[in-house]
Amino acid sequence: MRPRLGVSLVVLGVAGAVGLCGCAQSPDYASTTAATLQRRVAAVTTEAAGQHYQQALDTLDGLQAAAARAEAAGTLPPKRQASIDAAIGHVRRDLEAAVAAAQQAALDARLNSLNEQQHSLLTQQQQLQQQQAQQAQQQQQQQQEQRQPTATTQPKDSKGPVTPPAQQGNGPGKNSGNGKKGKGE
Repeated sequence: MRPRLGVSLVVLGVAGAVGLCGCAQSPDYASTTAATLQRRVAAVTTEAAGQHYQQALDTLDGLQAAAARAEAAGTLPPKRQASIDAAIGHVRRDLEAAVAAAQQAALDARLNSLNEQQHSLLTQQQQLQQQQAQQAQQQQQQQQEQRQPTATTQPKDSKGPVTPPAQQGNGPGKNSGNGKKGKGE
């Protein structure tokens, strides 16, 4: 997200033009103060252009401190210091917004990565569940097959079919069984 970066560079350029570029030509500025402040503005601009926003903020802090020291030493007029501070405030807001946008972009990228990992893990979990269900079904079929005897596995009776024993004794139409034939023979 870089939309505010362009604004930052413009504001930084304005800060340099309004607050610092005239330093060397002004009789109430020390040339060493102007050179120091201009180098810091250039460093902030370079760091912001390279999207090193936190470093640019740190350098901006150094620029603000250098301007305050120059004012305290009497090498930078208070009116010019106030103008520099105002420009620095604008640039700081833009850089802080750029830092926040970069952090948000990094968080969004991480969130997308985690969402992709979660989707992949859910897919793997579903595949494993399907495999487990198939294995359970196969085991259940095997157990059922083991419980049901087939025609070839039925135990056979070695004696064969059981038939009732033959009747003995004196039934109708039979002789008395004493070995004699009937009376009239």
